[in-house]
Amino acid sequence: MGANILGVISWEAYDNELEEFVEKNITSLITWGLFILLYHNPGIRDSLEGFARRLGRKASDLDPYIQQLVRKKIIQKITDGQQEYYIYDPPLEIEKEIGRFVQAIENRDTRLHILTKVLKSQE
Repeated sequence: MGANILGVISWEAYDNELEEFVEKNITSLITWGLFILLYHNPGIRDSLEGFARRLGRKASDLDPYIQQLVRKKIIQKITDGQQEYYIYDPPLEIEKEIGRFVQAIENRDTRLHILTKVLKSQE
């Protein structure tokens, strides 16, 4: 991605589909971190506390975002006796969208653009 003389970024990696994915799914820095974790750990199975530990967050802070991903069928909730686990096993299309997001944020300009959108949405 380049920038013109005025600093306007040409968004080669940022298209309408990616923007729609970001608007629907990247609702906070917590979901941002969750999607990166899920992408880099396909098939991950862990408890809420385990996900929280991996992200350096409190389980109580993470819980609403995990439940949101369960409702969207991005992760599945499994109850094994008394313990609840979450498994990352999304439909292929969602997995591809998550991959596009993670790949797009490797570019600094795209990452800053998306980060700005996420932070503004929390105001």
